[in-house]
Amino acid sequence: MMIAGNLMKALTAIFAAVESSRNPLWAKGEDILLWADGICINQDDLEEKNAQVSLMAKIYQRAKGTIGYIGTRPLGQDPHLPFLALARFSGANLEDDSIPTDKLNDGNSNGLGDFWANKWFMRSWVTQEAALSREIICFYGNDVDHITFSLDLLGSLIQSAQTPGRVRLEVRHFNENPTGGHHPGVQVYSWCQLRSSLRREPEGINMVKVLNLVHPADATDKRDKVYSILGLLRREDRKAIRVDYSSHNTVEQVYTDLAKYCIGTSDCMRMLEHAGTTRQIPNMPSWVPDCSYQPRYPLDSRLYRCAGNTTINVRISPDGRKLHLNALTFDKIIVLGPRVTYPDAVLTDSTAGDISDPGLILVGLGEIVYQMCNHIHRRFGRYPGQGNLSDIISRTLTADRGLGDRRATPEDVQFYEAFTSQYPRGQPTAPNQDLQRCYPFRVVALHCQRGRRICSTRAGLVGIVPDDARVGIGSPYSQAATCHL
Repeated sequence: MMIAGNLMKALTAIFAAVESSRNPLWAKGEDILLWADGICINQDDLEEKNAQVSLMAKIYQRAKGTIGYIGTRPLGQDPHLPFLALARFSGANLEDDSIPTDKLNDGNSNGLGDFWANKWFMRSWVTQEAALSREIICFYGNDVDHITFSLDLLGSLIQSAQTPGRVRLEVRHFNENPTGGHHPGVQVYSWCQLRSSLRREPEGINMVKVLNLVHPADATDKRDKVYSILGLLRREDRKAIRVDYSSHNTVEQVYTDLAKYCIGTSDCMRMLEHAGTTRQIPNMPSWVPDCSYQPRYPLDSRLYRCAGNTTINVRISPDGRKLHLNALTFDKIIVLGPRVTYPDAVLTDSTAGDISDPGLILVGLGEIVYQMCNHIHRRFGRYPGQGNLSDIISRTLTADRGLGDRRATPEDVQFYEAFTSQYPRGQPTAPNQDLQRCYPFRVVALHCQRGRRICSTRAGLVGIVPDDARVGIGSPYSQAATCHL
């Protein structure tokens, strides 16, 4: 067998992880059997690959444990620093007296940016191994200098760091994402959610729910965005996915077959939340979610129930290209604000030019909502919603959501007011003050605004719509879940 450079590197990493794990899954000197997906599957044999991929879920479920090799740390950097810094931000008592305190507080030297930049966190196949393994031990560093820790512990630190009481992680590292819009730490949190879901639902998880959690992950072969979740699904959903790496089974075909299956279930509307005319795969129908990337953060229609208890009536045209559904136009867009790009948030087409600073993006969007509200007040003698302007602006920018995928509360408006106190007239005066109260608003608003734009309607409403919306477009009643007006 010819050993290539990448294979030799993988074997070296496996040996180092097995020999020196501080949280061993086996006794020292014990004979063990190892299975590594990148080595044990012949990627050039399609028949073997199709069969092995279908067995991967059972392999992870039956194994004593899994080693997740995150990657090596930069030369000269202590691999303990990122984990200890994350622990401190989360409030956990995991500090090491040998690590200077100033290094843990210094965002430039604690290595969290390099830690999160490892591609392992955003690899789609890791989702299945992270969710299904009995125990997964993460390995970061090299054979000489490294750190090992459980994925569950990392997930608990991520969860603690996202709470309003722990804000430094978001300000320094979570929002400054080295990989683009979706932070790897959020992906880790999603894996832990899947692990918890499988404990409650051992028969498998709803397909759309899984897609929602893993949508931002990456794969070299974009068909793997679907194949990599196969082992997490309910039995009836698994039947809808046929692993086939042959050339005639294109990415477009895999995604279209998945969408057609979802349309025939009760998950039709939730599937359509991920669809849209913005897509990277050519010639694919706009109603088919492009799983190869996420054009914008999906907003869960179950939080809004804009269509009440009505049942959507959907059918696909005989040629399989068009989706027909009954709908009611209840309003039309008359004014559109500038768009915010996704994944990297940039406010484009604004009078001040492109704006990339997250705080100033939200300041600019807040000013747009303010102007639209005043215009509506002059025209209709009322504002487009209940409450004062701060309440309306806050709920518009956050899609009436709070941190943790819930509807907004009066307390959430206070987070917006704390944010505006940092940016009087668009200029931050104390960027390191009162961050604890700003954090929930910043994170939720940026999630909701990327890939969307502010609009006002003929009936005097203000809301957010997908960035490809156009003036004069009606807002169909059955699609209100993606048009929060």
